[in-house]
Amino acid sequence: MIMVVDNNRKRLNHFDEILRQIYLNDKIETYVDPFLAVQHSEQHEIKLAFVNLDVIPIGGLAVSKLIRQFNDKARIFLILNSKEKESMIDYTNIEGYVIDPVDEGTVRNLLF
Repeated sequence: MIMVVDNNRKRLNHFDEILRQIYLNDKIETYVDPFLAVQHSEQHEIKLAFVNLDVIPIGGLAVSKLIRQFNDKARIFLILNSKEKESMIDYTNIEGYVIDPVDEGTVRNLLF
């Protein structure tokens, strides 16, 4: 399964649309609440996750770490709201990041 975690519904829907274009046969779940996303990751195999760095209330790095605890093979990418946030990234639990706004080509280049 693929998940996107972001408090911003517009960005969440945008990522959902992009991922549905790329992964035609995969289940994609979107979460505004990071705690529900983590809870879901405890019970399901996560293949790919995009998590906003600034997701409230616990932050994207904490969400990524928790997802990683339950899904050690998941590919996890952070969504950054600006380039200035790059210095905040800890690569321990993530594979990389994208800077919003993104398009399908950017996501494809990141993944393949």
